[in-house]
Amino acid sequence: MRRTILFTCIMLCCITSIIAQIQSENGKVVFRTGQVLIGKINYFLDQPSDIIIYDSNGVKSVFTPNQVRQIILDNGKKFLSKTLIGHQDSSALIFQILIESPKISLFVRDENDNKQFYVLKDNVIYDLVNNEQIIKTNDGTYKSYDKKYIGTLKSLMSDQTEIVKRLDKIRLYEDELVEVITAYDRGNITYFWQLNNKLTREPYWAVFGQFIGYGSYEAGQKCLFPSYGFITGFQYYFSRTSRHSLKFTIGYSDYNLTDYNSLIGQNYSYNEKDISIGCRYQYDIVRANKYSVYIMMHITDVSYYIDTNPKENGFTVWPRLSPGFGFEAKLFKHVALYAELNNILYLSYIPKSFSVGLKYDLCKTNW
Repeated sequence: MRRTILFTCIMLCCITSIIAQIQSENGKVVFRTGQVLIGKINYFLDQPSDIIIYDSNGVKSVFTPNQVRQIILDNGKKFLSKTLIGHQDSSALIFQILIESPKISLFVRDENDNKQFYVLKDNVIYDLVNNEQIIKTNDGTYKSYDKKYIGTLKSLMSDQTEIVKRLDKIRLYEDELVEVITAYDRGNITYFWQLNNKLTREPYWAVFGQFIGYGSYEAGQKCLFPSYGFITGFQYYFSRTSRHSLKFTIGYSDYNLTDYNSLIGQNYSYNEKDISIGCRYQYDIVRANKYSVYIMMHITDVSYYIDTNPKENGFTVWPRLSPGFGFEAKLFKHVALYAELNNILYLSYIPKSFSVGLKYDLCKTNW
């Protein structure tokens, strides 16, 4: 149980919004040569070197951020390709533009599922960081932050002393950074992405079916071979760019189990068949153009069971809380094949606890 709680906490830490990922969005790409290409644009944070464009005829082209100057989507979002001086990689990075101005511009990127903010002045880009520091004293050890971003902003805004005086109270939050940057720019803004601008969310569904091999039943109870199941259902993504999804399932399971009978003082075997409906959560750790790697949590099942020994049947609710890992290969435009390791907290049952399945995306656009 402790291992399940720990794994659940790790998964909850992963639940964050995604910044700067583009998936099958209509728009245009402006190249450094001045050329403009219009079509459906894909840019995956986990595949940062590829900007993929499908033109009106469905022809695919792949470019690097070094070739691109800007990406402008039909929904109003704009992205800039820029090399960050001092970055360990000299290749250009893709930044979402929040404020564009001849004075100071504000950008944001998703880095390890956290918002990282940047400012641009005089064609030089600076990252706004708040480094964690561990301070040891006679009274103990505690954490502090150097608030380096405040020093950076003070240096860049030194020509406006009334704003510099306010900066010590500025936190590294999007709304507060937008407020101070707009105040400094004094209306000289060529583009502004409103913080609360409500885009039309485009959630989508997929249908799937899978075979399951069971190595354990619950709480680590070992399954005998053969123990298997089939499930089918719908997978709901909160948006096309979301890494989060829920699976709603209906399935059939056939368990061959062993247990200890204290009355006769020996183990005995029995069979249980379940018909169930359930819910599972999935978070895509890596989401690229042709594949995904994800963690998942089998949350709960409502089951009708039939036991052979003792003979009984009835309905029950099983809080499964069973975590796992999966890999999904996107084979065709709407079709994906996936494989999973289930119930990974009980390592002795791997690879007996596994799944293989097929998924079909119901969204009108491709993956």
